[in-house]
Amino acid sequence: PLLSLAMAVRLGALLRAVGVRYWFQVAGDMKAGGFELGYNRVPLTALEETEHAGGPAVGGVPLTLVSGTVDHEVPVSRVPEIFDRLGTASESKRLIWLENSYHEIPRESDAPLVLQSIIDVLCTL
Repeated sequence: PLLSLAMAVRLGALLRAVGVRYWFQVAGDMKAGGFELGYNRVPLTALEETEHAGGPAVGGVPLTLVSGTVDHEVPVSRVPEIFDRLGTASESKRLIWLENSYHEIPRESDAPLVLQSIIDVLCTL
């Protein structure tokens, strides 16, 4: 990746310090194609909030992170870093890679797989 997550957060803080409030956003990241209504910009504070993501496990709450193997908004090279930062006990944490989805997973052909994963987790509670 061009920047690590920590460096991207620092860059966002620096840009905010000089008065930049927003970063560009890409919409329409769907492997299946189609129209997606998206934001044309994202507040830099959203990037900074990723610095505080994770932390200690919260009462054994299970976590499933899903990512397309191709994503034009969140570089897939950063997904393991994000996953590692999420502070849930490793036995209740899993990462699912989706071959047939980009970023808009609920609208892609892998959506039923994700729904079933959610149902599986809920059935264990």
